[in-house]
Amino acid sequence: MDAQVLEFPDETFDLVISRNLIWNLDDPKAAYREWLRVLKPERKLMIFDGQPLPVPV
Repeated sequence: MDAQVLEFPDETFDLVISRNLIWNLDDPKAAYREWLRVLKPERKLMIFDGQPLPVPV
C-alpha cells in the first residue's frame, strides 16, 4: 500500500506510527495528509525518522 494514498476510510485509526519512512517518499506532505485523514479526532501520530548515515566507502 502507498503511504501517500491510503485505502482506508476517514477517521479509522486511533494511532498511526511511521518509522524511517519520510525521507524515502516522493511526496512527504501527501503522506502526512493521508495519515491525518485516517486518524480519529482524538488522534496520535508518532513519527520516528532521521537522516540515514552515510555508508563508508
